Amino acid sequence: HEGGDDDCRVQRAKRYALKLIQTFPHALKYHLTEDGCNPHIVIREETPDAEIRAAASLALQVELSQIWDMEDDREANVVWRILALEAGNRPLFVLHELSHINARVFADPAGGALHPIVSTEIDRSLAVFHHILGRCERNLRTPIYTPYTKFTSRFLFFWCSALPLAMYPLLGAMATTPVTLLVS
Repeated sequence: HEGGDDDCRVQRAKRYALKLIQTFPHALKYHLTEDGCNPHIVIREETPDAEIRAAASLALQVELSQIWDMEDDREANVVWRILALEAGNRPLFVLHELSHINARVFADPAGGALHPIVSTEIDRSLAVFHHILGRCERNLRTPIYTPYTKFTSRFLFFWCSALPLAMYPLLGAMATTPVTLLVS
């Protein structure tokens, strides 16, 4: 009878871990972008940061409700804990939850755990996710060197200016202007 409880506990933890894995890219998307690349969030210059964060949190909640069963109190509680991290790092919270499940359930030999090699591989994969998250944040926070920006804008200006000269022999007088406008 005790083995059945452990099996049920491990199966529940597997489902929970799977949902957390599905949650990670959504949390990462909203963490790395201001609006989560959500077209329904309109950002204007005068839009306050608090309003943008509230709209992004609401959009993230809608996305997470497609993964988690909001009728189940346990699962709804997980979503609310993820969303409650207003100033925190949501993807990091998801990774910590996964690490906690792996340590508490999957690596517990007395509780019907997974094979030690599988548990170790889960830890290794979580470490890779941590490194990926750190690299994404580093790329996001690193400013672009000003001369690169100037060079890129000048190069694109000259390229777009020279484009009609290159297109004219290929397309003729009638098609050069619309194709050049479309390409540039």
